[in-house]
Order: sequence, then C-alpha cells, then structure tokens
Amino acid sequence: MKSVRKLFLGLIVIMIWTCAEDQGYNVPETPCISPALKVNATIGDLSAMYKGAVVQIKQELIIEGYVISSDEKGNFYRTLHFQNSPENPTEGLQIDVDIQNLHTMYPIGSKILINSEGLYLDKYRGVLKIGGIYPQKNGGVAVGRLSSTLVKKALFVSCESPVKMVPMLVEIDHIDDAMINTLVVLENVEITSDSYCQSYALVDKNTNVLVQNCSGNTIVLRNSGYADFQADLLPVGNGKLQGVLGKYNNDFQLTIRDTNDLMLLGDRCDGNSYSCIPPSVNATIQEVKDKYQGALLQLEDSLVFEAIVTANDKSGNAYKYIYVQDDSGGIKIKINQKNLYLRGFSVGQKIVVNTKDLYIHALSGELQLGGLYEGNIGNIESYDVFKHLYVLAENEVLLPKIVTLSDITAKDIGSYLLLENLQFLEQELNFVDDTANGSTRTLIDCTANTIHVRTSKFANFSGAKLPTGNGNVQGVLNYYNGNFQLLLRDINDVVLMTNERCNVAENAELVSLSEIRNMFFDKSLNITQNIKIKAVITSDAAELNITETNAFIQDDSGAIALRFSSPHGLKFGDEVELSLLGTSIEEYKGLLQLNHVPKANIISTTPGIIPAPQTITLEQALSGDFESVLVRIENVQFKDITKTYSGENKLTDCVDDLNVYIRYQAAFSGFKVNKNNGAVIGIMTEYEVPQLYLRKSYDVTFYEEYIDCSMVGLTNFPFYISEIADPDNNSGARFIELYNPSNETQSMNGWQLIRYTNANVTSTKNIQLTGFSIGANSTFVISPNAAEFLAVYGFESNLGVSKGGPADSNGDDTIVLVNPDGEVVDIFGLIGEDGSGTNHEFEDGRALRNTGIQGGNPIFDPSEWVIWNDTGAGGTIKLPQNAPVDFNPGIR
Repeated sequence: MKSVRKLFLGLIVIMIWTCAEDQGYNVPETPCISPALKVNATIGDLSAMYKGAVVQIKQELIIEGYVISSDEKGNFYRTLHFQNSPENPTEGLQIDVDIQNLHTMYPIGSKILINSEGLYLDKYRGVLKIGGIYPQKNGGVAVGRLSSTLVKKALFVSCESPVKMVPMLVEIDHIDDAMINTLVVLENVEITSDSYCQSYALVDKNTNVLVQNCSGNTIVLRNSGYADFQADLLPVGNGKLQGVLGKYNNDFQLTIRDTNDLMLLGDRCDGNSYSCIPPSVNATIQEVKDKYQGALLQLEDSLVFEAIVTANDKSGNAYKYIYVQDDSGGIKIKINQKNLYLRGFSVGQKIVVNTKDLYIHALSGELQLGGLYEGNIGNIESYDVFKHLYVLAENEVLLPKIVTLSDITAKDIGSYLLLENLQFLEQELNFVDDTANGSTRTLIDCTANTIHVRTSKFANFSGAKLPTGNGNVQGVLNYYNGNFQLLLRDINDVVLMTNERCNVAENAELVSLSEIRNMFFDKSLNITQNIKIKAVITSDAAELNITETNAFIQDDSGAIALRFSSPHGLKFGDEVELSLLGTSIEEYKGLLQLNHVPKANIISTTPGIIPAPQTITLEQALSGDFESVLVRIENVQFKDITKTYSGENKLTDCVDDLNVYIRYQAAFSGFKVNKNNGAVIGIMTEYEVPQLYLRKSYDVTFYEEYIDCSMVGLTNFPFYISEIADPDNNSGARFIELYNPSNETQSMNGWQLIRYTNANVTSTKNIQLTGFSIGANSTFVISPNAAEFLAVYGFESNLGVSKGGPADSNGDDTIVLVNPDGEVVDIFGLIGEDGSGTNHEFEDGRALRNTGIQGGNPIFDPSEWVIWNDTGAGGTIKLPQNAPVDFNPGIR
C-alpha cells in the first residue's frame, strides 16, 4: 500500500512540473552584484614587489584582469591565468585556487578583480604567480593554491559580459618573459615529426610536444595526461597555434584550452602532407623473418603486417622496445622512445607495422626489427616512428600458447607463452641482486629442463622474492647467446606458482668431485645436467675464518670450494648431498669453485667422517696439485712471529714460503702466532698464489724449536751463476746458466736474477724464478731468444724470457742472484761500475765459473771466473767467442 502511495505522489509531481513547463514557467535568475572593489594597482605593481623570494602583500592592492585559461577540457587544473587587457596585453599573472570547474565561474574573457592583501607572490620555475602559502619539507615555504574560503574573500568576477580575447601574434624566436601568462598565437608552425600520429599526451602524464616553425625554431606544447583530448591524435599539418604562454626553467611552453586552439590543416614546411592511416596489410611476421639471410638487412619491400602487442615497458623490465605477434609468430621491435606503454603500445593493442626501410638482424641470436646504429641494428628513431607503426582502435585479450619446456623451439622466439609446471632454482633470492644492473634466474621443470629469466634492476618487481612454489609461468620467449630466455612482463606472470614443488634432485646422477673438476676448461661453465655430489664439509664456519656463504668439501676422489648464494648453515664434518643443477663451475683468483649454489640445492645432510689430511711438503703445497684438499705440512714455522694470526703471514721451511691469511673476524685472529716449528693442518686454497686456509688455531701444532733460517746458509741454496754468454757472431744466442751442485732438486721459488745495466746503481730488469727448480747436479739455462737458442745450440733452454734482461747482457753489466729474503747470494761484476775495459767485461765473449767453485759469492771475485772479451782489463782473455763452437750451455 505504501509503494502505491509513493507512486501516486510521484505522478502528481511529474504532472505539476509538466504543467509548469507548458505554461512557460521560468526559474528566476539570480541578479549579478558587482563587487564593491576599486582597482588601485596593476599586475606590474605586484610584479615589482617580487625580489627573488616569497613575499606577502600587506597593502590592500586591487588588480583586474581578463581570464585567458579554461579547465573545461581538463588541460588546466585549478589554475586561473589572466592578462591586463583583452588584446595587446603588456602583462599577465596566474593564481592557483583549490576549486574545480573554474570555467563555469570564470569563463574565458570574463573580467576578474583580485584583492591581493594577505596573499603571497613567488616564482616557480620562472613563472610569477599569486596565491596562498604552504610549508615545504626543507623547512621553507612556497606559494600554492588558495583555499575555497580564501577565494571568496580575494577573487571576484565582474558583472560585465565576457569579451573576445585577441591573441597576440608572435614569432617563436621573439618570445620573452614579458609575455608569460598572456594569450599568444603562432603562425606557420607544425608539430615536429617525432610526435606524428601520436596522442596529445601520454595517459595520466603531463607531456611535452615540440612545435616548430619553418626556420626550425621550436617551442614546447604542454598537454595534460588527464585532458579530455589526451587520446586524440595530434594534427600533422601546418598552420596556427594559440595558447597561454608559460615557462619551465629556461624553456617557454604553450598550453592550449582545447583542440580548437590548434589550426594545423595546411601543407607542412617541406611541402608534403602526411597521413596517420595505416597501409594495407600484405604480409605476416614470419614472412618478414624469412627475408633475413644471416646478415644485417634493410627491408626494401613494403611488407606490412598486423600484430598484437605482447610485451612493453610498463613494468620497467623492458626498455625502448616492444614485442608483437600474429598467428605466424612474434618479433621484437626496437623504438627510441620511453613510456611506450603510454604511447598506445599497451599489451593487447592491435598495431600495423610497415617494415619498408627498417632493418632486421639477429642480435645475440634473436631476430629483431629496428633502425640502424653504427653499422648494426638499432632503434627506430622517434621522428620515424609514424612511418612504420600505426596504432589501431582495437584491443584484444591475449591468449598465450601453452607449452612445456621440452616443447619450445626456435620458431617460438618472440611469442607469448604459458609454460607449465615450473619452479625457480634459487627460490630464496630476489629477482635481482641488490648491487646488480640485472640478474639471471633459472626456471626448471620436474624433469630437469631449464630456462633463464633475466630481470632488469629497473623492473618494478626487481626487489620481490622469487616464488617458492611450482606452477605456470607466462612471458615472451627471447634468446641470448645460445640460451632461451623468458621475458616477464610484470609480477603477474608468476602469480600462479603456488603449487607444491617437485623434487628434481631425486633423479639426479651422483658424480665425484674429480669428475666435476675435470668438467672445467679455463672458462665459466653453467651446469645444466641434473647431477649431484656427496662429500664431507672440511671447513669450519663456526670459527669464522671463512664466510658463511663459503665452504670446502672433499670426497674420496678430490676436493673443491663452494660458494653459496646465501648463508648455508653447514657444519664442519657434515656429509652433504648437493644438487648442482643451475650452479656454475668458475675460477676466482685461481681457485676452482662451484659458484651460485642456492641453499635450496642442499638435498640432505648427515654426520660424516672427516678425511685424514694428506701429509705433503711445503714445495708440494706450492705446486697447486692439492687445491681445496685437507693437508698436513710438517717442519714449518711462521716467518713473522711478532704478529697475531690476523691478516697475512707466511709459513716457511727456510726454503719455500706459503701464504696464510686469517680474517680479522676469525675467533682466533687476535691470538699471537705460535713461535715454534712443527706441523700445520689446513686446506690448500688459492688467491692468485697458493695459500693455506686455517680452520682454527689448534690446526697449528708447533712443538719443535724455532729455526733461524738466516743460519741455514747457502748449503740449503747451493745453486749459483755458472756461465754468462755474449757471442760475438750472434747476440740472439746469449744466455745465462745457473748450476745446482747438490744431490737434491732445489726449488727456486722466491728467487730472482737482477741486472744493473752499465754503471747504474738501481736495477733495470729482473727475472722471477718462482715456479721453477733445478735438478740435482744440474744446470738451468735461461735464454732471451728461445727460438734462436734452439736453432744455434740444438736444444731448448730451460726458460725463455724477454729481451733486455739479465740473460741478454752485452757484456758490460752486473748480474746478481737474490734469494727469497732479498739477500745477494751470487754476483758477477760491480754495481755502479760499467764493465767495459774492466776485469768483469765479457763483451763479445764469455764468463765461465771455475769448476772448483761450489757455491755463490755475494762479493765479486774475478779469480773465480775465466772471462773472454774483446777489450777487457788484465786477467781476462781478449779473444771474442763465437756460437756455438766456443760455448757449451747446459754442461758444467
């Protein structure tokens, strides 16, 4: 009953309204009341008050002006611009107000009055404006919008009817600051070609478009991304442009009220007219790809295809390119513009592509369309985009091709795919490392097929954690240097990865550490096989002398270093079963290691049996043959016994030295080093040279008396210089010979030969002998020209070096043999004395050590030598020697 009554009353109201309308009833208009204000100042008077900082107007100054802006079409927002005259203005100003729909209260041409008392003046980016005040984060203040309450007290509109506003005709190159906030008109101007066939503004973004005259002078046309005409295409002709003149820093800019302010209908300055209507479609993407024959190619035919945008730069994971596809396949198009997703190239958008004059090339193995850059495929320049890319009105819902990893083929490159049942290998990581420009992650299916995902640091999901589950992944397939990759458009492409993970490693093949080491050949190797290892942790992270992401492991076949992507939590003595799929074998500073190992690759850990350390000599430790192996080295001591363990030190047996480095974070770093001699247990590692890793201070068991290596003397280092040659007939046959008279092989690690040229007191050249040894009762021949030495003497020298060093003396230089402590062990000649004409000249001759000499002499004694030359002093033989007949290298 109530509803019937309501209906009846509604009908009565309608009838009354209808009757009133029929009788010519008019709603009475509210009469206009002119503001009781008397103008007593000009815009110029206010401008003169501004001295470079925010200023408050304290006098009752009344100014008037004529409105030139309008927010009716949304290109102005809560801003009123006015000038002092309907035509030929001399000054203008703007006021920001917290009111919308200003055009309904202050239409263009209406006269306004402003009581400026209490208001503020300031310049923003070069434009003077009046308004209220608001605080800034830095503690300062700035002029901003007047509240609606203050507007009622300060801003009034005259009852006079709006007048016609006549824009001032100007040339771009004659515009000056006095014209700011006035209505101007430009003639014979046109939009520059980099904005042809594009919208007035990007979606939701204020957008600058360049306008030019026929002389090439330009000005900015500023359009709002919220304007009603934002999506309309800019006109491509020539003509008039009027608008409100503004400025941003040093650049003048125009803002139009609506599209009627652009009257660009004539032919352009070059005499041509252009169209944004796409050409007829006559090809497919695959037909375009088929034109490629393996080298950079410019497409001469007008092949035109229609496609759908499948990926753009919206998330930041792509930059200056889009992917498009049709029923025949997909392709990447490189474009020299940012914010392509706002320029009409949204995902699902239909476009037409005219490939004439574009280039096609396989960059890193993937076919791409673009322009030319330094002889290679580059971006389509912004001023050429309109010639090749046409945005259609239609937009489609994209449906990806559903495939598994094993189904992917090269034909799918560039296409939008949905890959089923995948999971990330490194599920505890972010998409991108904190300090990287981008990172590559690996997706794997349950049968161990893999694909890479490369993510840019500029992607808006770069800091997100990788999904921990299994599921379907979407993206565009691309290709990089022999590997398929998946381009994620945004984080939504992986939101379906919520299912339980499959255990890929349960079907992994167990391999030994020696097999892993044998896989490495001088450069990084990514492991794509489903393999695993089982070994015991020999390092001790608890003692903090190794980082929480590093470890050493060993099995019966060998050992290797591990570097995890995050703290691993493995303990000394754990037997760990570890999947290697998705990791890499790399060498860092000489140390071979399994790198980029996610903690999730740990299949199982159980208590293990620590392998017994291998007992080796210090010389064996330096050989590199025991890398990452747990070893025991006997009869050694610290070289510097004044230090704590922290930092670098050396172990020595008075013959060889081995580096030891202890982290300052190590639990024992502050302990004084053991001052005795004895045995040490540790893991052989490498940092450019062999180095021993100590797990804890108890690895050092020195109970024997410390040895003073300086007292060992030359008996431990018996080799010396036995012959120096400078043949008269062939300087390429020069050599220097060392001899070891002992009954044991002697290491030359740390030893060097030094040359003092002529009368120099500083050395000029040296030969480092580390890594070499001399056999018992044997010679060691060094040649500066190994090929010539072989040709002359019929056998190879022990060491070939560069010219100009100790082995390449012309007979008047001093040669010195120095031990690892920097001590001179043997010398030929006198430092600081040119050998020419002396008893140590061997120019064009030979210096041969007497056979009775059995050790070096740090003081030159000519009686120990037989010397041949051409101009030497008494005691030498002035008879030049010729090779090979007068020399016997390698024979003592």
